[in-house]
Amino acid sequence: MTDGPWININYHDHFTEDEYKHIHKGIVPTSMEDQWIIFSGEEWIWACRSWGGYVVYAYKFESDGDGVSLKKVYARLNSFSDYARETPSVIINGARAVLRQFLHSVPATDPLALGDREVFPY
Repeated sequence: MTDGPWININYHDHFTEDEYKHIHKGIVPTSMEDQWIIFSGEEWIWACRSWGGYVVYAYKFESDGDGVSLKKVYARLNSFSDYARETPSVIINGARAVLRQFLHSVPATDPLALGDREVFPY
């Protein structure tokens, strides 16, 4: 993986073969409003911020006979510097939103804004 630190997040999901093929094809931004680049490597699918180009999420899938299961998801912590004190649910919701919004052709504007906005106590 690229620069970290990375955390393993507790997000598992299931996709049809067609959904997985769509995700695996990825996306390259075509306008200024597109905020995500999604591309695949040998074992991983990566989601990057389009303007900064830094990887935010890494997804690992496995075929399970009934489609494709999302087995591992990592988030690059320093991608969340503005959100460093937020609950893990914000990061999980972001990982989910990037994939689901991409699949349903909804612009993934800022999935970090979805979900909980609670702050970790120090």
